[in-house]
Amino acid sequence: MAQHDLDADIHKNRLLQEIDAAITEANRVKIKAAAGAITQDQMLRVAVAVSGLRANYLHEILALGDKGAKLDQSPGTMSKLKDLRIAYEEGVAAFDHLRHALDRGYIDFDEG
Repeated sequence: MAQHDLDADIHKNRLLQEIDAAITEANRVKIKAAAGAITQDQMLRVAVAVSGLRANYLHEILALGDKGAKLDQSPGTMSKLKDLRIAYEEGVAAFDHLRHALDRGYIDFDEG
């Protein structure tokens, strides 16, 4: 690799690091302003809420078997199941994003 190519790669990598640092700082400022500090109790309440979404979804799946439902005779059944799955998946994704924000220091953790 020619020196010019190495210099260009070094410059590009520095530029990308500066952009990443600016994005990280923007996230810290904006997310901390929007979310403030969160507590362990808040995190646990979110986790419990997601558990409830999971329970609702699994309950509906099990109800299909318990009722012996023929899916072609109950068109609303699959729609309800889909809605519950989407709600559960969204809850999991939201919790993961909350954890990520904590891990990255975008949100302060209030231990008090």
